[in-house]
Amino acid sequence: MGVKQSETREQGVALGPTNPSLQLPLEAGVGFRLSRLIRILKKYWSEELIDVGVTPPQAAILRAVGLQPESSVRFIARTLDSDPMNVKRCVDELEAKGLIESGSRDGGRTSRRLSLTESGVNLVVKIDALARAQQKWIEEGLGAELLSKLLQSLDGLESLFSKVSEANTTISDGDL
Repeated sequence: MGVKQSETREQGVALGPTNPSLQLPLEAGVGFRLSRLIRILKKYWSEELIDVGVTPPQAAILRAVGLQPESSVRFIARTLDSDPMNVKRCVDELEAKGLIESGSRDGGRTSRRLSLTESGVNLVVKIDALARAQQKWIEEGLGAELLSKLLQSLDGLESLFSKVSEANTTISDGDL
């Protein structure tokens, strides 16, 4: 992971097509496989959400606010490991659609307190049903034991990578 791009380029040139046995095949790379799977999952999830009228980032924000009512944009951004400005834009769009409402925090703090409107709650129920159906479909395809192992493996990967960016993912009490 700590390899510089220039070092990678030089290695690629040195290895080149003359000795492909020294190169990691695309299909063997965890990053490549996960990236490809993520693209497929994003496409599938986007198509599922068309009927409910939100994008995947908006659905994630709605679900996060539903799980953590009265939280701030910054808290939601950290929960989703997303850029706060992107979350703010999505929150603004969701507020314009009447799905989220925001208010000021007590004590004159400037952070926004987010909560779902009644329409937002109803939509989160629909989104949750879609997420549960997707999870069930995956479980039926893989089997419960393999899905459990996959989830454990993902936990391990997230833990491994969170050590690299731990400073960026810390949630402080003031962010709630």
